[in-house]
Amino acid sequence: MKNTNYSKNVIAARLRALEELSVELVGRQSTQELLSTIVNKAVDLFECDAGSLYLSGANDVLYFEVAVNKSIPLNFERKSIPVQDRG
Repeated sequence: MKNTNYSKNVIAARLRALEELSVELVGRQSTQELLSTIVNKAVDLFECDAGSLYLSGANDVLYFEVAVNKSIPLNFERKSIPVQDRG
């Protein structure tokens, strides 16, 4: 029974964090700031060391848009990555 209470507490805490995040996201002024906040909060929420976000562009190109790494200093630059059909 103790494990079930722990799970409920963890779920409740994560739901509160998501609610707080939704309020915080409404106030973001730029798309870049919004995306960066989403990735940073996801890394925190899931207790990860790092996270990144790719956006799909025209002509089968992915854009490496946001990167977060808590243990390694990272000089991030937006990069495009062509997607090739491997089939």
